[in-house]
Amino acid sequence: MGELVTAFKNLIKDLNFKLASEQEEYRWAKAEHFEIDKEINVRLRDATVRLGVATAHLQNTLYPQRAQLEKLIAADEKLITDTEASMKTATRERAETQETYENYCIEHDIALDAVNECIELVAGLQNGAGSFV
Repeated sequence: MGELVTAFKNLIKDLNFKLASEQEEYRWAKAEHFEIDKEINVRLRDATVRLGVATAHLQNTLYPQRAQLEKLIAADEKLITDTEASMKTATRERAETQETYENYCIEHDIALDAVNECIELVAGLQNGAGSFV
């Protein structure tokens, strides 16, 4: 019986270690998400500024270079579109990761409760209880 109790206690330690590992991984993923989001916003601001500057030069002074600047504007507009699509994808993935994390936490709590109940039953048998009932 003592070995069984020890095994259950070791299982609890393993479950707690796995939860801590998952939480650490979640924190890293969240920090990475925010860092990527920050980089995306910087790129969006830079592209918007470049677009405004390029448009102003085109309209005011750079007609001989119009075709080249229009290509740059199109590239910046595509960058904005691609970046916004990336942000939507990252936000969706972040929501999915959050849901997975929350489900794992719920399952961990249920498993921990079941293991604690088993430990109580085994302890009851060790103390002379006649059955699991």
